[in-house]
Amino acid sequence: HSDGRLISRAVSFLGIETVSGSSSQGGREALYEMMNRLKGGCQVGVTPDGPRGPANRVKGGIIRLAQRSGAGIFPAAIRAERAWRFGSWDKMILPKPFSRAVLSFGEMIFVPAELSEEEFAAHLTRLEMALNEAGLRASQALGRG
Repeated sequence: HSDGRLISRAVSFLGIETVSGSSSQGGREALYEMMNRLKGGCQVGVTPDGPRGPANRVKGGIIRLAQRSGAGIFPAAIRAERAWRFGSWDKMILPKPFSRAVLSFGEMIFVPAELSEEEFAAHLTRLEMALNEAGLRASQALGRG
């Protein structure tokens, strides 16, 4: 995905490695690679709304990753005072230089290894709400509602 490649190039300057894959291409391989990295003591970050959206709707991959790896999910959202907004479906932003930005976190979410379909759906909803709340707190910290 072009947004993912852009992010990958940008964070590589910070020494951050990336794993490529999505629900539409290479997802299974990416899931296994992230599980291996988690088991090796690394941390991973995931954009949970997938390559096609809709925006702010969590897809199941992150729940499966937490379920299979035993790692918790730490919801986080970032907002910036001034940013370039891309024309993509998710309205991805790139903060402008020297713009004030706020990173907001929610509480860690742990996912049991065994879940019914209803419990799985409830974890998706819980994560979605936690991400939206983190985004709202970040916006409020910038003086926006």
